[in-house]
Amino acid sequence: MRSNKAGEDDDDLDDDEESITITTEENPMDVSFRDSSGTAFAVGLITGGVEMWRRTTTTTTGGKKRVKKQSTIQAHSESVRALSHMRNGDVLATGSGDCSVMLIDSTTEQAIGRFAEAHEEAITRLTVLDDANIIATGCDEGVIKIWDVREERCAHSFKKDEIFVDFVSEMYHETTSERNALVATSGDGTLACLDLNAMKVLGQSDNMEDELLSCCVVKNGTKVVAGSQGGNLNIWNYGDWIDSNDRFPGHPSSVDAMVKVSEDIVLTGSSDGLIRVITVFPNKMLGLVGEHGEYPIERMRLTADLNTLASASHDHTVKIWDVSFLHEEDAKGDGGEDAMDADNNREDSDMDESDSEDERKKQKQKKKKGKGKNRRLPGRGDLHTNAAKKKAAKFFDGL
Repeated sequence: MRSNKAGEDDDDLDDDEESITITTEENPMDVSFRDSSGTAFAVGLITGGVEMWRRTTTTTTGGKKRVKKQSTIQAHSESVRALSHMRNGDVLATGSGDCSVMLIDSTTEQAIGRFAEAHEEAITRLTVLDDANIIATGCDEGVIKIWDVREERCAHSFKKDEIFVDFVSEMYHETTSERNALVATSGDGTLACLDLNAMKVLGQSDNMEDELLSCCVVKNGTKVVAGSQGGNLNIWNYGDWIDSNDRFPGHPSSVDAMVKVSEDIVLTGSSDGLIRVITVFPNKMLGLVGEHGEYPIERMRLTADLNTLASASHDHTVKIWDVSFLHEEDAKGDGGEDAMDADNNREDSDMDESDSEDERKKQKQKKKKGKGKNRRLPGRGDLHTNAAKKKAAKFFDGL
């Protein structure tokens, strides 16, 4: 494993009002923040390298945040498809197309552990389950393995065909006082929930006849949302795994990445290059965080404080976004007149309600009359403005 320190000429960034844009040597495959505020982060590359970056605020640039590449580590012989920090950021775990897992000391940038043949096929996802010792990996043939890094061994393997028959596209760790589960999606069109205490499959959905590519658990553990190749968001009641009970269309392209901002809001990264703000129940598109032009978004990651978003795209860039404005009280409920309000989406998302057929027809007719041909999805500025209005209204109401 080689580690090349970056020189002064590597301080290359594009700092604008919406985001900080960094240019990577090759296409980024995944990104992980080392600390809760996003000061330091790592980027996995398609070439097998890992770039270490750091954000700083300097007086020479008028207080603006700058980003500098610290070094490049040649960790794997093939692409670094997944990586994640653990042990409070002191260790970086990476999963590669060369079927291996590596543990890297974040300070010394030296390898401190390696599982050379972790899977028989390329690793697609890696998720930290226990900040100190336990990780999960998924691969191209649908196998999910649970690892205890202290003992450098596989604690359990959900074998090929036991759950999935195609690549593992996403894994989401859901943990509460009563629950320790891993929700995973696959290119075979199914979603599964694994009990990590009993190491058994709790349930699996029927084939959705569309690749499922991303997922997360929202609404205080009661709903599971999964993005698909066709652009739909499929929604399950947690525990009712056979079939989804709701479907929210609206993405013209595949939903490749998804992160949870709150129990009501998720951000989706699509192959059309847009990062959208979505609320769940009511299912609604509030607007956009930003975009990567015409290039698809490969992965997204939020900091632990949920205020900073990183998005990686095929245009050799990673963008760092300030999304703290999404936490303004009730911002999720005010997308402006140009937003897709809840009624405009109800024709596709009310499958589980008891409205009569006549009432649904009347709703559709009203919506068709009210729809404009040039409706605009609110952008980042609109969302900021709406959040500010809400904050100001709350202040004056208290006087």
